[in-house]
Amino acid sequence: MTDQTLLREVGGEVDPPVLYKDKQFGPISVVSKGKICPGYLGQVVTRDRYGFVGFREHSSHYHRKKDAYVLSTRVVNALRREGVQLMLIAEEDTGTVYEWHISHFAHEMPQSGKSDREANEPQLYAPVEDAWGVFENQTEDVLIGARETN
Repeated sequence: MTDQTLLREVGGEVDPPVLYKDKQFGPISVVSKGKICPGYLGQVVTRDRYGFVGFREHSSHYHRKKDAYVLSTRVVNALRREGVQLMLIAEEDTGTVYEWHISHFAHEMPQSGKSDREANEPQLYAPVEDAWGVFENQTEDVLIGARETN
């Protein structure tokens, strides 16, 4: 059980996650998009864990049918090799940050949930209902360090 879960059970406020950037993650090759840099790696200082933050647009990246966020299996496996424990998705259009343990990205996306260009790409998703935390108005403050343009 995490400290965050324990705090929720007693009704305390949980500090929002903040990642101190170590480096940009990537480039990594995925079937549907080629070489991508999906986010940043670093210490999540409010959790004392190594993590990942990826910036996304809710309107175009959120998987409505699964009520989840989806990543290429290649990306998830590479994040595990980097020692990532916490996964943060920061929505730029809503300001919301979602937090999961990397083990939550364990559900295989069925073919019916993929677009044509993703058909041959193994993907994993984490349902929003499984998120350890949902933090509104946190996107601007989730990353300490400069974002890079690719």
